[in-house]
Amino acid sequence: MEEKTENKTASGLKDPLFLRLLIAVVLAAGGILLYIKAFPAWNVPLYFLSVGLMAAGAGFAIAAVTGRTPAKAALKPALFGAAGFLILAFGTVFLVNNVLLQAKQASKAATIMSVVFSVLFLALAAAALLRAKRPAAHKALALALAAALLVPGVWLGIQPLLPETFEHPFTDKIKVTEGTAMASDKDRLLINADDSHWWGFWNSLAEEGKFDEESLNAYVMNYADSGVTDLLFNVFCQTSDTPSDVMTFRGDLYGETEQNGNPVDYGNYRGLHAFYNEHNVDIFAVWIEKCRETGIRPWLTLRMNDCHDPDESTSQLRGDLFYKAEANGWTVGDEYGYYRHCFNYAVPEIRQLMLDYTKEQLLRYDVDALELDFMREIYCFDYLHTDNDTIVGIMNDYMRETAKIVQEAEKKWGHDIELSVRLMRDLDQCKAYGFDPLTWCKEGLVDSITVTPRFSSNDSAMPIADWKARCPEIEIYAGVETLVNTNAKGCCASAEVVRGYGAQYLTAGADGLYLFNYMTSPPGVGEREKEVYDTCGSLTEILKHSRRHVVTYQDTVPAGWEPYRPLPMKLKSGCTAALAVETGVIPKGSEVSVYLGLSKEVADGKLTLSVSGRETEYKGRDMVYGRAESGGEDVELGYCEAGDAFVYKFTLSDAENLPNLLTLEISNGDRACNLVYAEIKVEP
Repeated sequence: MEEKTENKTASGLKDPLFLRLLIAVVLAAGGILLYIKAFPAWNVPLYFLSVGLMAAGAGFAIAAVTGRTPAKAALKPALFGAAGFLILAFGTVFLVNNVLLQAKQASKAATIMSVVFSVLFLALAAAALLRAKRPAAHKALALALAAALLVPGVWLGIQPLLPETFEHPFTDKIKVTEGTAMASDKDRLLINADDSHWWGFWNSLAEEGKFDEESLNAYVMNYADSGVTDLLFNVFCQTSDTPSDVMTFRGDLYGETEQNGNPVDYGNYRGLHAFYNEHNVDIFAVWIEKCRETGIRPWLTLRMNDCHDPDESTSQLRGDLFYKAEANGWTVGDEYGYYRHCFNYAVPEIRQLMLDYTKEQLLRYDVDALELDFMREIYCFDYLHTDNDTIVGIMNDYMRETAKIVQEAEKKWGHDIELSVRLMRDLDQCKAYGFDPLTWCKEGLVDSITVTPRFSSNDSAMPIADWKARCPEIEIYAGVETLVNTNAKGCCASAEVVRGYGAQYLTAGADGLYLFNYMTSPPGVGEREKEVYDTCGSLTEILKHSRRHVVTYQDTVPAGWEPYRPLPMKLKSGCTAALAVETGVIPKGSEVSVYLGLSKEVADGKLTLSVSGRETEYKGRDMVYGRAESGGEDVELGYCEAGDAFVYKFTLSDAENLPNLLTLEISNGDRACNLVYAEIKVEP
């Protein structure tokens, strides 16, 4: 009787139920707000703090629902309630994020989960009020909860009317500037060259019996008298293109008839075998000397973890190490799919072999620079199941050992040797994979880093300015791949597209443009390659020519991070959507055109566009083209990932003093559709 009397007279802050509900609401609200920020970024400490706050809130809410007054009596159901919430939370998160959204839309998953959690807590609060049977004593709280119930409803109701702006919270680190204030004064055009196009050249020379240096040097002369300043010779890709005591030499594979118990024919290595094993001609020593004669800086580049042909029983790229690593469990494992055969650098034997090979090659060849290419491939650890601090520490030690090798080579050759690394686009995401460029810069371990996409598409939003700001001690090169928005049409970047990325990244402060898969072999130079070599060597030269800025996406991202992928973007009927596109400096007097590709046809006059607040003139339906990978005629919609689209053209009449980061504000007065393609063309 005493307990009931106390409950009847208690009110406001003296009421245990009211206090528990109040604490539950505060904890739940704080947890949900933190959750929205923590989950998409996979900020682990903040994520678990947010879930912990919500679990505690659930405990207090359950204690309120039970109506048990003594604290000890309420403790047990509160603990069970918190535990039940944790099970429900993690189960629902897995269902929504991994099953429903397939771990590709972390921000959307966080929004869905925040609504789920809000509804859950509101239901608990309502249950507590009903359980109390004294709604009059808690009128203010009941009204507050009713208002809270209305908030998500109102929000969901007005969302279709709000403008949709693509804002990526972790990868859009673009600094808004005007002009060339951040642009580097260096003119550097770097070409990565690999043996996929050397084999044919070497074989043709061998067939003609031409093993002299002049015939061999025709390759280097393809790059002479152009904008190319640096030529990177890729001598390692699972096996070595030079004789080695550490790794399998490809020339020795010529004539083999069996690999891994299967018949093989590696006739592609006929020329390589003949130069080294029959005529004692060191191809790369000859090329390095010729580079210096022509004013080109020669590099060695090593693919640190190439994994081509993962599904083949045999491959001409494989050597003894591949099968040894598989037999000993020195790879990252099946969970990594295409990359499952990648070497695990947590294994000491793998690290030592790679260090030994690096030392062997760098003490053999007198080059100006050495590159460690970790974009073939970046899966150097089982990072999903290994402590991040551990793998970061291992790789930092590896870089320290590599720096010592470079210092030894510098003493032998009598000059500085640039140590460079090729990495994916984002500093913070690099660390998730086990790479810590900030520490390398702080300790003076590297001289330069190339920031780049992997392969499937160029990346139209690499945060070069962020790299320059956080790594001011070193040079940053911007990587440009050959493919653009890979689709069934498989189109590669034209010279105009390369100039677009070049203008963008050089304006942002990149110290040079690094081209991957733009190599060429005699006889002659390809039409596209010649135009790229001649017009992309400096920002000054690029700005003299037309260029195209095609919006693309990020093709490499660690688990738990949301990739930069702005398209497709919803264009709601009667609404405005916004898309940011970095172009770099646009000279005064330039003609600027914008091409928008939609998933559905819209009526004339129903689609309008402004660019950074400036009106444009609608030019009607048009078409955009991509360059066929094999050359020949350009392909309609070759760069449209959707494969098909209705393209509309707009021109900008006032192109004076445009910022380097343009905002496309697209208004759709017709039926809802998707923006599947966007391009800005600049003509001086």
